Amino acid sequence: MPTVPPGHKVIVVRPASEPGFSHTPSGPWVLNFGAPAFVASGLATVTKFLRTNTERTSVIWLMAGEILPAFDAPTLLQRVEEIHARSSIVRHFAVFPDEHRSRLLVMAKFKGFGFGVHFGGPGRECYVEVHKPDGSITVGMPGPAFVASD
Repeated sequence: MPTVPPGHKVIVVRPASEPGFSHTPSGPWVLNFGAPAFVASGLATVTKFLRTNTERTSVIWLMAGEILPAFDAPTLLQRVEEIHARSSIVRHFAVFPDEHRSRLLVMAKFKGFGFGVHFGGPGRECYVEVHKPDGSITVGMPGPAFVASD
């Protein structure tokens, strides 16, 4: 476990078993589906958010391995594509922290829709913020970006 220097605060986001849509201190929103049973409600939450949001922001989708089979359904992928198409001022990122038989296929679909797509970090980390004593914040995805040839 890395040591956090004095005066610094580190926020690490990983998939959780409970679904949620939350705002990080630095601005992006995080969509955690939780379990396959919550995929449809997660998509509904993002759709509702996009209808009311008027600010430039980002949504980070946590694509844990256990939810990936839900995205085998063409109708669900079509909804994801429609959600992205309605997002003129919102950037979408999908982070895939787990090995799964359909991971690369789903990653390629999301990339094709226009998402920024990343692998997760070695401990399932999907997003990290480092708040420094001077007030600056460094943010990023701990895993490498997905390239279609991966």
